Amino acid sequence: MFNFYEVQEDAKDQTVWLIVLLAAASVTTVILFATIASIATVLCSMTYMSLITNMKLSGDFFAQAFFDRWWIGILGASFIVVGTAIYKTLQLSEESGRTIPQQLGGTRIVEINADPSQKRILNIVEEMSIAAGVVAPKVYVLEEEDSINALAAGTKVKEYSLCLTRGAVDRLTRDQLQGIVAHELSHIVHQDTRLNVRVMGALAGLHALSFMAGSLLRMGVRPNGGNVVGKILAAVVGAVVYPVGKIGESFAALIKLGLNRQREFLADAKAVELTRNPGGLQEALEVIAQQGSWISSPHAALASHLFFAESRPSRFRIFHTHPPLWARLRRLRDREETVSEAGVSAHS
Repeated sequence: MFNFYEVQEDAKDQTVWLIVLLAAASVTTVILFATIASIATVLCSMTYMSLITNMKLSGDFFAQAFFDRWWIGILGASFIVVGTAIYKTLQLSEESGRTIPQQLGGTRIVEINADPSQKRILNIVEEMSIAAGVVAPKVYVLEEEDSINALAAGTKVKEYSLCLTRGAVDRLTRDQLQGIVAHELSHIVHQDTRLNVRVMGALAGLHALSFMAGSLLRMGVRPNGGNVVGKILAAVVGAVVYPVGKIGESFAALIKLGLNRQREFLADAKAVELTRNPGGLQEALEVIAQQGSWISSPHAALASHLFFAESRPSRFRIFHTHPPLWARLRRLRDREETVSEAGVSAHS
């Protein structure tokens, strides 16, 4: 019988495979980057030597030269990727639970100053936090956003935050809000906010390779003085390795999107487990399908993967950060039938 526990296990299994695939893509990009850069360097050296001298060098000489440069390339590219990834991860981790809501224009709800609608939100967050077994996060409202959306941010217990748009606060029922809040708390329970930061760090590391290759290319074609041979070498190496870096970066980004979509299915399933009410989350998704979830803040693109639903329009589904609403609704309807059947069995 299909149930939300099985869905959670399936999503976790898919996550593991996607993380392995992301790691493999990163390692492959580094190896190809170093290999092609070494080949280009050796070929340029062979051409230069044949033009200015009559020396005939053996193939073994150039093979050794290739492997010497290859190991240097592997170590250099690895240092760039890992170093940039660590730096970006630390940068994103620091106070992200506070900075992301503020960048999006969020206003924190403080109980002493809360109006009735805000107190309702605080009560729902407190209830669902108890059900999830986590410390209640700080709660923000994106006052300028009339669409229906939400997000969770932060990598440390004291920094976790949960944001709801003004449209969600004003237009959703208590059950619908409970479903969305449970979904976002599920991301905290499963440490998706930390996982997202680490994946973004890995992407930043791969982007650093592309940036370095682009810098070499610009250095080689820049019309200023300097060593002509060195400029030609920089231009050739930059031109041949830049596509490798961009392809690796793009492939890793697509894996990251697939990973994010699986975590959304996982959070939906966990939300059903916490609320025991698939209808609330289902109705919230139906309202979003009718009224929209786009976020107007210019910072929304950077946090698009954190939102409850798609926050930025995209023509191609492959670039969506979230599963289609119809796919999420279909799974919830299946769960609702399962939960209903379980309830009938329990009372018979």
